[in-house]
Amino acid sequence: MTSLPISRWRDHPAVSPGDSLSRAYLRLVESGLPRLPVVDRGELVGWIDLAAIEQAQKNEYVSQRMVAPVAELEINDSAERLVTEFLERPLGGVVIREGERWQEAYTSEQVRGWIEKKWSTGVSIKQWLLSLGSTG
Repeated sequence: MTSLPISRWRDHPAVSPGDSLSRAYLRLVESGLPRLPVVDRGELVGWIDLAAIEQAQKNEYVSQRMVAPVAELEINDSAERLVTEFLERPLGGVVIREGERWQEAYTSEQVRGWIEKKWSTGVSIKQWLLSLGSTG
């Protein structure tokens, strides 16, 4: 995924939960990103991608199709923290950032699959995902 500076979440190319899916589609195409952050009052609340938009019905809004809620973690956080986030509350996904850049976003199904496939302790999220072959 093309990394997205966190500082740009409040500006283009982010969308809000109340935006129409047609607006989200146009912003997605214009941005060239595989998914857009969904920001509400300056806070990241989810993301939306082309697949979600294509599955939508007429007159739906971003809030009806976005992946939410999401946890926001740093790439060098521990893998245990990632798992803890998923055990403590129901999540739609997780955003992994490196400093001020959004590196990747994963759905809860992806993370649960990785936990079942191979659980590692004492490593960073980056090391764990690399061991799973999930990042480049």
